[in-house]
Amino acid sequence: MLIIEEFRKIISNELGNTWDIIQREIKEYFNIIDFANINYRKNYRKIIQPQEEILDDLLNIPEIYPLLYEIKESNFNNFDSDSITKNYNHYEHGYYLRDIILPQLDPIVKRIESFRIENFNKLADTQKEIQIIKKFIDHNFQDYGLIHYDSYINVINGVAYHEDFYIILPNLLRCVFENLLYDIFQTALDKKHTDFIFLKSQARARDFSQLIALLNILKDKGFKPYHKDSINQNVIEVLREIQKTGNLSVHQILRQIDRNFADNMKEKVNRVLLVLLVFFTKIQNKNLVIIDEILIDKIYKTLGLTETKKHRKLIDEKEQASRISAWKVIIQEDNIKIDEKAVIQSILPDIVDGKIIKINCGIDDEKWEKPKKLLESVIDDVFNVEGFYNYKFAVFSLARISYSIYLGFLLTDQVKIRYSQYNRDLQTWKWVKDIRGFGYSSLDIIGLVKRRKKKNHRNCNQNIYFSKNFR
Repeated sequence: MLIIEEFRKIISNELGNTWDIIQREIKEYFNIIDFANINYRKNYRKIIQPQEEILDDLLNIPEIYPLLYEIKESNFNNFDSDSITKNYNHYEHGYYLRDIILPQLDPIVKRIESFRIENFNKLADTQKEIQIIKKFIDHNFQDYGLIHYDSYINVINGVAYHEDFYIILPNLLRCVFENLLYDIFQTALDKKHTDFIFLKSQARARDFSQLIALLNILKDKGFKPYHKDSINQNVIEVLREIQKTGNLSVHQILRQIDRNFADNMKEKVNRVLLVLLVFFTKIQNKNLVIIDEILIDKIYKTLGLTETKKHRKLIDEKEQASRISAWKVIIQEDNIKIDEKAVIQSILPDIVDGKIIKINCGIDDEKWEKPKKLLESVIDDVFNVEGFYNYKFAVFSLARISYSIYLGFLLTDQVKIRYSQYNRDLQTWKWVKDIRGFGYSSLDIIGLVKRRKKKNHRNCNQNIYFSKNFR
């Protein structure tokens, strides 16, 4: 244990206050996520909060790293750039994890994993000197073409009943079963399903818990002809038990694992091993292609992947309808002032992008040139901003017809424009989504005043609509 404690001190010194920041990031996320109201999103997958014992030991960073990655992904994928939940800015935390915390942890994760392997290899080198009291694993993996498991099995048989080394048995069992499930999926499924078992974004295999969840889904349909109900719920429960004990921290193992652990687990482990080994031989090189869309949707949802192509369009349409948009708001008024609060209220749940652009076209002498130049100046300032064609404009106008028409002319047909109609009786604004269905007339305008084109203005055809409800 002295080696572990010394190594823990080294990692602690390297991390400094980053370890406290990591724990704070995890705590803050789980404190607010239930208030975020994002369960309606179909691709939302709730992150399971780990036990406190795992978060307390910095040598568990290889297991904590994927959790931080999931939190980062959740903040980006489930929220908009300006989303805040109980003072928690999702994008700020996402960027902080992506750009600061995760890159700093990358080399430390590798060091801890290397440390584990090195100490495992030392044990493997000395296990020949350990007298095997009795075998824990009864099956010979070589009989099933899995020769590369020999070192695992030899070490497991050497430590299972050893008076000192029995405490690493849970971790070794997890390694064996996690690798065995991965080998099964790799030979059973077609390469197009690689994302079921491999995280390309992190260049690693999926976690043991996800592999168990995948087996639990496929056992009832895709894999059923090859195992004839031998892979049942009892097998899944044993795998979950192995995964749970294999995740225990050093302190938990010392408290929860005793010398009877091997005797209590031997029968269950060997029974499940036999089921999986026989299944491996039957499904080897089948390269199955899963085409059942309901089954694929279930897998994708469980693993947090994107939905099938058929449902993606429908999901996108639903999410698009519920997604909050930001609009550049233009208020065009003259002597009658427009209430900004009523304007903001009318675009809810959408929001205003930046400051509201107010254009007052009311002048005493009612000459055309002054409001014309004012409109040109304001719109030129907007269009001179790089990327203005990505803007979405929400227009609220109570100005004279000629001024409203000229504003539409200046905005061109190259940007998205949302026009709202004013109800004078209720003093409210209503977004006209289909202008043709609201009693509007279409006019072909001829002899419209021409103005010199700016460099960034494009040629465009204009369809001008106006309400019959003008003053």
